[in-house]
Amino acid sequence: MVYCLLMEGLVAVILGVSPLKTAVPAPSPTSPQAMKQWLSGQEAMRGGRPRQAITAYQKALEVDPTLARAHLSLAAAHLDLQEDHLAADHLRRYLSHQPEHVQVRQHLADLLFRLGQHALAEAEYRHTLADVSPDPSGILCRIHCHGKLMELATIMGNSGATHLHRGIGLFLLAGQAGLVEPSQRVNPEALLCRAAGELLVAQKEDPDSSLPAWYLHQVWQLLGQNHLAKLWMDRVLDDPMLKDLDNCERLLLANARQEQACQARMFLR
Repeated sequence: MVYCLLMEGLVAVILGVSPLKTAVPAPSPTSPQAMKQWLSGQEAMRGGRPRQAITAYQKALEVDPTLARAHLSLAAAHLDLQEDHLAADHLRRYLSHQPEHVQVRQHLADLLFRLGQHALAEAEYRHTLADVSPDPSGILCRIHCHGKLMELATIMGNSGATHLHRGIGLFLLAGQAGLVEPSQRVNPEALLCRAAGELLVAQKEDPDSSLPAWYLHQVWQLLGQNHLAKLWMDRVLDDPMLKDLDNCERLLLANARQEQACQARMFLR
């Protein structure tokens, strides 16, 4: 199942179709000879000849070592042959050229998780979360990454991180509750209450971290408990470093602070 999802995801990336709406970077200028070899590899892949495709992609890279898409295509070909370690290596090489391609980084993290390289997978999931868009198009990616980080924390015996990522995942799922089929719908308030319980445990186990506090602020805000929401926001603001918040979370926090400042100005007029 994971193998099929990885293959489908990489094919979508190569074809420029992304469920995260992450645009494929514009190709850099390359030589006609390198492109000819790459297109030959694409034709071989469509014909079910991954070994022949690999040879063509490698020749393309010999002509133009900067042809990043060839590494992405090589990863897909090696996955087709179930040569996962080689696929992971080419995903890394692709990301060295295109580090902003969030969807590919998520695929690499999933592949490393599947290979049992847990520390490397954790680092890639965290990197993905730091780069993914804070707008609604990135929510499913964030849910996926926190779910995997929860699994990794459980495997590594990190109870606090398990509660943290489960709590964040439940909070994010609550925001998606109205988008699923009615027969599968879950009360978002129930998800938020469960999220609060998990996050409180996470905060207790790691009292120096501001991350549980930031999500507790959001949970209580959505539940209409403004006093508790303010209490946890104050806890976040007591930490000037905010070392545990990624780029996306910092941006959301900055927006929340700006909104609070606007509301305060409105009442002081």
